[in-house]
Amino acid sequence: MKKFLLLGLSLFYFSFIYAGNEESDHKIQVALLLDTSGSMNGLIEQAKGQLWKIINELALFTKDGQRPDIEIALYQYGNSNIVANDYFIQQISQLTTDLDLISEKLFELQTGGSEEFCGQVIQTSLDELAWSEKDDDLKLIFIAGNEGYDQGKVDYKKASVNAIHKNVIINTIFCGAEQEGIKLLWKEGATRAEGKYLSLDHNQVVVHIDAPQDQRILELNEQLNKSYISYSKESKQKKERAMVQDTNANFYGKANTVQRAVFKSSKAYKASNFDLIEAAESEPEILEEVEKLDLPKEFDGLNEEQVKALLDKKKAEREKIVEEINTLNKERTAYVAEKKKEEAVADESGLDAVMIKSIREQACSKNFTF
Repeated sequence: MKKFLLLGLSLFYFSFIYAGNEESDHKIQVALLLDTSGSMNGLIEQAKGQLWKIINELALFTKDGQRPDIEIALYQYGNSNIVANDYFIQQISQLTTDLDLISEKLFELQTGGSEEFCGQVIQTSLDELAWSEKDDDLKLIFIAGNEGYDQGKVDYKKASVNAIHKNVIINTIFCGAEQEGIKLLWKEGATRAEGKYLSLDHNQVVVHIDAPQDQRILELNEQLNKSYISYSKESKQKKERAMVQDTNANFYGKANTVQRAVFKSSKAYKASNFDLIEAAESEPEILEEVEKLDLPKEFDGLNEEQVKALLDKKKAEREKIVEEINTLNKERTAYVAEKKKEEAVADESGLDAVMIKSIREQACSKNFTF
């Protein structure tokens, strides 16, 4: 069993200057198919603890000078709590840019033993998800589990052919020893779908390295949170959900919360569904309804032009917060890399490490730039 360690020394984050929601012609779509049978507690814990690190990696890519939209979908399979006539498979979330929702649903997952049908869950995700029709978009499935890959009525070989027809790459993650996964056909499953076979020790505890910059980044994250301006009952609820995901991230330590803060300061983070500053950038007409909006008290009595002026002021303040977060994060990344070098850390087999390695290779094959 390989020892679980975090991502290698080469990961240096670029800075992201906050610019609201920019339209992109490209997408990175990732479907996570997670075995939630009784033996998979460790896998789910790794996914919870490494989600924002993996998403930060996706946010580093560009294509044709644009940052692609990042969409993630989530399925669970092999769980006895799922209705048996659905082959113990459940779509938790359709492909979405609302990554706070993905985090929320991930933290709700609970394990329970049942049958694990890899071919079926792959085919279900191919049929149900709104996959991009553009061949040059990056479309990935990551399926993780620890039982035979060929179980169930749906032939994984047929599912692999169907994935290729949709230009969807299937990467398989066997939770256990590499050779055992090969015997159980996880490597063949990846090869047939033009993907990568990966193995990991799913029972290793997620470890994050703290850095001197962390505390200040967390303070700035609090300021960033206070800068979000809800404008309706629905947006208030979504803002509250976003704050809960900060708490969830913090469950895995300060450094993990920093990873989330870094992502929130990137262009890839979509806050327009709960923040008026971003919403007004993508839909300026929303400000024509100022009197009908449910705004904080500091906006009371302001007309449309005055609201615009206040939003511009708050946007400028937010840009300063984001700029400082990204400056500190570059310093933090260098510190963590040096720390790993000093401690002879060589990341190989954690969920983040195996996923990021494949994502980089496969993104480059689609002419995305890291």
